[in-house]
Amino acid sequence: MALTTKELMECFINPNKSSILLTIQQLGTCTAKELMAQQPDIPQATLYRTLKQLTKKGILKVVSEKKVRAVVEKTYGLNDSFGLNIEAMLHENNGPAYFQLMSSFTLQLMAEFKTYSERPSIDIIHDGSGFSATPIYVNEEEIKDLAQEVANVVKPYQTKSTDPETQQTLHTMAVIFTPPQSSSQKNSE
Repeated sequence: MALTTKELMECFINPNKSSILLTIQQLGTCTAKELMAQQPDIPQATLYRTLKQLTKKGILKVVSEKKVRAVVEKTYGLNDSFGLNIEAMLHENNGPAYFQLMSSFTLQLMAEFKTYSERPSIDIIHDGSGFSATPIYVNEEEIKDLAQEVANVVKPYQTKSTDPETQQTLHTMAVIFTPPQSSSQKNSE
């Protein structure tokens, strides 16, 4: 079953789904118990429900099952077709689908900010929230290198520390490289 653009984007924007997918991608395969150890902020019921949803949608697959006492322990891995769906979508070069994907991405981020802003007690400065934009001049190779550097910097922060003294909380970091401006846009500046 092929994922819709909306379903695919939701996997990356939803903090629980993206955390689970990133952990499984990093470990290769893992059990729910191993995921709970890596992602202690995700409630157990939410973790199991999310694993079931991701498996049903074909994003994850059950690699193996092992009976542990009276329970069957499943080992999960990324479904091979999940990676292929992403690659196919990128190579389609479909402008309207790309815009829909960006719209879904933006709406999910806006929903997170809306939920946050409606909390009775927020501390914008100290809660670690913010956004900014800065112009950069890069060629195709440089933007790929920059994206890889950002990924390398972020990687250590994708797994919560086991030290309770760190008092870490889950945030979503979104990085966007806008499409290049056209010649007429550059000339009008």
